[in-house]
Amino acid sequence: MGRPPSYDQDVLLQEIIECLWERGYAATPVSTLVQETGVNAPSLYARFGSKKGIMLAALDAYGQKTVEGIETLLASVPPGAAQVRAVLDHALESFDDPRRRGCFLVNSIMSISEDMPEFTEAVEGYMERIRGLLRDGLAAAPGLRPGVTPEEAALFVQMQVWAIKLMARMHPSREMGEAVVRRTLASLFDEATVAAFS
Repeated sequence: MGRPPSYDQDVLLQEIIECLWERGYAATPVSTLVQETGVNAPSLYARFGSKKGIMLAALDAYGQKTVEGIETLLASVPPGAAQVRAVLDHALESFDDPRRRGCFLVNSIMSISEDMPEFTEAVEGYMERIRGLLRDGLAAAPGLRPGVTPEEAALFVQMQVWAIKLMARMHPSREMGEAVVRRTLASLFDEATVAAFS
């Protein structure tokens, strides 16, 4: 028997995210979601409309939680090198995941095909919001190298986060991740800022 209609929507979405994150969208039939969540297929379709609707809801839930987490993280440290370091250190925590899953959003980018414009739009929307948060922090940052704009720096940091999340799936050493962090800071900030922060 499936889970009763009174199931917690947040709990259900988290279970769906875990299932899709572990296996990927294409490799996860609805029958697997039924097995993992305990919610029967008619209830899932009634709630989300389709398998694509399930994935979109999972992306929205994960993306919103990610944005809120970054907002909190950036607010906890001064703008500039400290924020960049905090964001990259947070990304490095993915190295500690014994399942080596990386990032659900980044993994979704890798699996999006041309017939999934809804997924592309959803992921791009959250990535732009994250980039905007980084850009706003960097706009107030002291010590950016001459010629480096906040927009360019935000994009560069986001690319390094993606790289770290992909590295996390390949059993990297912590030293490799730290090397990415050091080179990112050195590329964006002048020597005095990096030295003072270090």
